[in-house]
Amino acid sequence: MASTATRRQRQLAERRARILDAARALFARHGVEGATMRRLADEVGCSAPVLYSHFADKADLLRQLCAEDAAELLAGMRHAARANAPLARLRGMARAYIQYALDRPAQFRLMFLTPIPPEELRRISAARAEDDPALACYALLRASVRAALQQGDLTRRPGGVDALAQALWGAAHGVVALHAILGPSPDVPWRSAGSTARELVDAALAGWVAPTARRPAARRSRA
Repeated sequence: MASTATRRQRQLAERRARILDAARALFARHGVEGATMRRLADEVGCSAPVLYSHFADKADLLRQLCAEDAAELLAGMRHAARANAPLARLRGMARAYIQYALDRPAQFRLMFLTPIPPEELRRISAARAEDDPALACYALLRASVRAALQQGDLTRRPGGVDALAQALWGAAHGVVALHAILGPSPDVPWRSAGSTARELVDAALAGWVAPTARRPAARRSRA
């Protein structure tokens, strides 16, 4: 009996994974509005009731899909956040974001480059759990920016913690998003997306470093 129940659970988990993979591809091809649950059921080869036994509606599917994809990003950011120095944590988290975009292009496109209609977005937000990995990623970035400010490593700027956190996010996001949207081009001699994105993050952080945080490094270089 136990083996039958275990096999059943495994089958359900495998079917759910197939649905999520198909949904990710469907959203990429047709957008959120064009990807209907009926079309998804046809893609997976199951009935609508089977699909709804896993997900309440499209908003629930999107929420669970993004949460699952964001969990891997969060794991990489948490690993980077183990660094002792706040600036090292910020640099590491930005690089984890860049690497995620390069290693998981389909997941990156869905979470950060696929427009979600306002109505669907409101429904997703209303059902989102407090421990949603997507929210946790930003919370971790924000906490690390605050730590760097409190330690005096970053210069305080108008807009406070959120302004710096979102600017750093934008620096990590911009280059990899540009490459993801435009793709290879005979007209632009693209450098490596990872190298350029990391260079941009380093330049941004260097511009925000507080003068007092620069002095010890300057003294060491003269020694």
